[in-house]
Amino acid sequence: MPAHTGIVDTFSHSGIHYINTSSDVITETGQKQFNDRRIFIFIANTNGTPATFQMSKHHTIKPCVPKDVFPIVLAVYNGDSPSPDRPAVGLRSGELYLGPSDIWIVQSGVWANWKPSVSLMLDIDNDELYISPCATGGIQFVVDQATHEDNLPLTRLALGLQDSDDMTAVIAERIRAASAINTGSIPQDAAVTRTTHANTKSDIVMDVRVRKATLKGSKKDANATAAQRSRVNEATTSKEYVSKRVDKGKRKQEPERDLDATAANLQGDRLRASGPRDAKRRRTTPIMESLLTEISCPPDTPVVEWPNLGVNTYAPWFCDLDLEAVKTISLAPRAQDQTHGPGRPMVVELLYEAGNTWALVGLTSKIEEALSKGCAVLVRGWEPNPPLDFSVEAIQMYRPTMSQTVMVQNAVKRGKESSKGSKGNTAAIHESLTLDNFITLAADPNKCMNLLDLPNIQPDIPIFVRPLSDNVNARSATMNVAHLSKTGINSGKSYFGVQTMLGDAERVRGWDLMTHGGFLTHAHHDACGLCTFTSVRSGSKIWVYLGTPGDSGVGRESLFKAWDALFLDALKMTLPDVPLGALVLRKGDTLIQPPGANHVVYTPQNGLTSGGHFLCYSTMHLTQLVQWYDCGKIPGQAEGQRDTISTNADHPSIKRYLTWMVLGLPVLAQQATRTFYRRSTLALIALVEREEHYITIGTTEMTPAMHKNDTMNQEIAGERKAAMRIVNKLKGGLKITDAAMELEKGDWWDPGPVCAIKGLLREFVP
Repeated sequence: MPAHTGIVDTFSHSGIHYINTSSDVITETGQKQFNDRRIFIFIANTNGTPATFQMSKHHTIKPCVPKDVFPIVLAVYNGDSPSPDRPAVGLRSGELYLGPSDIWIVQSGVWANWKPSVSLMLDIDNDELYISPCATGGIQFVVDQATHEDNLPLTRLALGLQDSDDMTAVIAERIRAASAINTGSIPQDAAVTRTTHANTKSDIVMDVRVRKATLKGSKKDANATAAQRSRVNEATTSKEYVSKRVDKGKRKQEPERDLDATAANLQGDRLRASGPRDAKRRRTTPIMESLLTEISCPPDTPVVEWPNLGVNTYAPWFCDLDLEAVKTISLAPRAQDQTHGPGRPMVVELLYEAGNTWALVGLTSKIEEALSKGCAVLVRGWEPNPPLDFSVEAIQMYRPTMSQTVMVQNAVKRGKESSKGSKGNTAAIHESLTLDNFITLAADPNKCMNLLDLPNIQPDIPIFVRPLSDNVNARSATMNVAHLSKTGINSGKSYFGVQTMLGDAERVRGWDLMTHGGFLTHAHHDACGLCTFTSVRSGSKIWVYLGTPGDSGVGRESLFKAWDALFLDALKMTLPDVPLGALVLRKGDTLIQPPGANHVVYTPQNGLTSGGHFLCYSTMHLTQLVQWYDCGKIPGQAEGQRDTISTNADHPSIKRYLTWMVLGLPVLAQQATRTFYRRSTLALIALVEREEHYITIGTTEMTPAMHKNDTMNQEIAGERKAAMRIVNKLKGGLKITDAAMELEKGDWWDPGPVCAIKGLLREFVP
């Protein structure tokens, strides 16, 4: 459709001019459909000529709304004028004008200048909602002022802004991106698709709102400011408001008012297309998304409702303990709405924008900042290739070795062993079968299995994770440096780089998970203090994070006691004071979690996810914390390390990766884009300097014995010798006597202040 500066497809009724971008809306559906279409209403000017908008600069946005409110589609206008150059008469409440430096919103028939940090109540189709900033979609609507206030610090963190920063410019850009504003022509098909199908799934990420967890309707804000309450009371007690109050079925419905009379009486004030105020559009019950497909289970399997996630799933049907656990976690609030403490949301939600280099740099920076404080990150909009269905035909192109034997967990067997309590045999829950057989058995309602940690030596690493994978980056930075002696029997050799390594060094970087619908993974954190990323290829996952009482502002001893209580009761999950936060992962979602993120995973549908582990300089303080915990003794037991109850794997290659990170530190520290933190650097020093204090029994069992003259042993010795020279330089320059002792001070999750090590380590650059 070419750009228009005048009226297109006009329709007049009672002196009012209706304008639409698609004429068939009016001619085929008539006036009754006006509220369901994108209609613009203008009072005629004194000369009889309708007011006009430049339609080429108009687009729409579908902001996130509370669960019990129907979808809302709003017009967004973009212009060079500092303020709107025409009155808001006839425009819908909530519609926006984006100027060069300000955001304007239609409120009660007039333009209001909106600052995202300020609460603003709007009446949209008889729903009283508060507009609030959104890090991905620009704006969202929440139920009360308190929710808006709770949302502000989370949004600022996601945007990388400080408390004193003005969000206006950033939010305006997010609105432009979400509404796809441009100054060229808007294709007619695109306009109709975006505006007439308001109930279809949006291209923009919608599930990013912040709201209070509830099983029923949200409560009104009890903590609104006195000024806000006064303004609301004044508005709701006015004659005009009372005369327009919504009929809730207790009085006879008022007849439709004549538009001519309405226009004359208002004399340029707010005008509604439908005459009288329609009944509220609120749903009587939340609309729940069904995740009851792509799963095979007995016909009498109960359905579990996850009210705060808006989904229904089948419950585990093979073990009463798993069933009760799922019932408990199904009531968890959204993880995006929960916090570990001030400035530390449980999950930060971000959006991946393909092809935007600067946005990608900013995205990676925000991920690193969140992880460094122990916060998980949900990135929407990135998918690994290729997309796959959960079938042998689809997966065999991605993993051609269908005949390979794999070891799987059998939920039915696990249920039987779990019922025996301490007498249960954990080894009995596993069985071996071929990969294609595992996939085929997903159709058997009598089977429910989990294929954990299927190595992928050709992993598809998300572009925003690569800069954070410092175990790989450090090795790449020094890949030509050899630490294996070239004397003796190696005299005259010309090799370079690392010559020997454990097979686990490849396994840890990439893997696939395949799971039958109905499987519950019990509470744990990932091994060895590793960061983890997980991307969904098919099916869905419900990820539930388990906070611990007092996990902020407490010492390690108190934290470890809380973790002990959590893992010792991990199966029943009945602890009443464990903070929970849940989220649904689907195709296009990537979850990145920091070391020590305790979690439970429920798989409602047969699915394949891909992921990997990595180490990051900015999270070393969390890596050291987790390794120290996992190597400790289980309370009340003479033998047995905590890693047997807290995690489900061991990775013996991590010790060497940490050494490589020290060796690569001088090179990477020369990059201007790099930031290093004191407590994180202390943790890396402690992990390498006293590595014998961070070895679990499982790591020892998985490491082959080596003679002191073995090539690998000699190479490792050469690497450690070079690494210790760097460690000693760091300790002297940062005035560190005992790194492990200094880590006992301060908040355990705090990476510490920025420390300058570029000049300190320049002499070690190859």
